Amino acid sequence: LFSVIGLTLLSGRPLSENDTAECPGVAVVSASLARKHWPEGNALGKRVQFDTAEGRWYQIVGIVSDMQGLGSQPRPVDSFYLSLAQHPVPGLGIGMLLRMKGPFLPSETLQKAVWNVDPNMQFFRHQAVAETYEQSAWQTHAMVVVIGTFALLALALTLGGIYAVNSFRVAQRVPEFGVRLALGATAAAVGVMVLRENFRLTLLGLLSGTAVAVISSLALRGFLFSAAWLDPVAYFAAVSTMALACSGAAWLPAVRASRVTPCEALRTH
Repeated sequence: LFSVIGLTLLSGRPLSENDTAECPGVAVVSASLARKHWPEGNALGKRVQFDTAEGRWYQIVGIVSDMQGLGSQPRPVDSFYLSLAQHPVPGLGIGMLLRMKGPFLPSETLQKAVWNVDPNMQFFRHQAVAETYEQSAWQTHAMVVVIGTFALLALALTLGGIYAVNSFRVAQRVPEFGVRLALGATAAAVGVMVLRENFRLTLLGLLSGTAVAVISSLALRGFLFSAAWLDPVAYFAAVSTMALACSGAAWLPAVRASRVTPCEALRTH
């Protein structure tokens, strides 16, 4: 049973057909449940009572690996396993995992296959594993969409702010640019100077922003399952995108600065 659902027996023994209703009650628990209630590590042999077991006592005979919950951020589920002979459940359903190639089979085809085995068995529903995963992870998907939307808005505000600040600085420095051009500086040199100054500010912002992002990722890493909190590729892509975007926002003011003439500087001021 446990190998079918992907669990490993860590200690003790599994449930078997010998665990009948006449035998003393036995149970197998997950490792997380055993650690929680018996942190000293001696869960085997303990007698427990479950709310669903109608007051019957069960002895723990085995410990299995943890089963992960559904969703994109699964957590170990505290679980216990009882013998169906010792603890019958009315209306118990059976879940089966089918691996197939090609298109997903319709419900009618699966219903006929079930009736070929047992005409009295009712087929409830079927669902693709990917669909089950999507339904269980809708909260995470919604959170990612919201965070992504605000991130794009923040990027747009950042670029608008960089453009406005650089335009204001260029407008304030028109006399300086006129003097530089009158003394022999080329238009390209003036534009490069503006871009260089913007790059220094951008570099300072990227360094401080990366430090804040690393610290924040420690708090956010619990939202994504098996995701590295320090991903060099992701950080490199984000820093490169911001650097290019900031350079693009500063490019137009730099071009405007390079087109200033001494006559224009004198006429303006």
